[in-house]
Amino acid sequence: MGELNSAVLKQFGLRVGKVSREKAYFICETPEGAYRVSKTADTPGRIFFMHELKERLTGAGFPWVDRYAVALTGEPFATAGGDRYVMTAFTPRRESDFTDFIDFSRVVEAVARWHSLARAVDFSPKAAVMIPAQTLPEIFRKQTSELAATRKRVSRQARLSDFDVLFIKNANHYMAQMNKAAAALEATGYGARKALALSEKHICHNSLKEEYLPVSGEQVWVTHYSEACVDLQLIDLCGLIRRYVQRTGLCARPLANLLEIYSRFAPLGQGDVEILRAMLLYPYPFIKITSQYYSKKRSWTPNAITNRMQQALLERDIYEKYI
Repeated sequence: MGELNSAVLKQFGLRVGKVSREKAYFICETPEGAYRVSKTADTPGRIFFMHELKERLTGAGFPWVDRYAVALTGEPFATAGGDRYVMTAFTPRRESDFTDFIDFSRVVEAVARWHSLARAVDFSPKAAVMIPAQTLPEIFRKQTSELAATRKRVSRQARLSDFDVLFIKNANHYMAQMNKAAAALEATGYGARKALALSEKHICHNSLKEEYLPVSGEQVWVTHYSEACVDLQLIDLCGLIRRYVQRTGLCARPLANLLEIYSRFAPLGQGDVEILRAMLLYPYPFIKITSQYYSKKRSWTPNAITNRMQQALLERDIYEKYI
């Protein structure tokens, strides 16, 4: 990342005393406080979507979001040299620690409160609202077919890597899990719950991980909305639980404990729990690692990704017993 274009600062009307460059953003010191300026690949429509959602959350009593500053143009971004930049107030924070149950319980609470408020949001015509085209059972079945095709192709290779051997040996187990997850979802009230989420515009963050759930003091922030869309919010809860079990293994608290914390702020019905349990059957780590390995755009080293697969396989029994 190069130097910060002075035109960006002018568009935000900043009187900057000092600019510090970090890995992926700039910290600008001003008489009014410190600000973080970042280049973004998000489209104007997506930036408006995120801006309007953050303003709604803040106005509804959840200010722990990285609100966008509005430029002198009236837009929540600045443009310079063909690039777009967003600016937020800079607040020192640390990543949340999912292995610390106090930290994680605060994360679950913050996400539940966020979910309860991120509903029925009226977006302006400028906002680009994403709505997934496929249902989860459709996605699961499609990926099962793709996995079967990949296994067949790899099995025909004259030479197999260590990763290929691990993949072929375990593919059938995970395809069975994916079919089980799809069938379980279809046997629940998933379809009706999904339709309700779409009609009432429930916002799913869609990328909850430690770095996007930073902590300041005892408060968890919910940041990074680039993947947010209108969908079932149980997807977020499923991802949180999956990541928590991966981090804690045999030390993970019972699922009922996590759901009790969440339900204090966003009540779950029995049908919701059934849908969640079906979602948790989906073998996300195996699918993600396999997709990365066999992708045409490879950005990994063979030993590193093979080690990741071995670790995922070691964690499989613990996870499947947990759910």
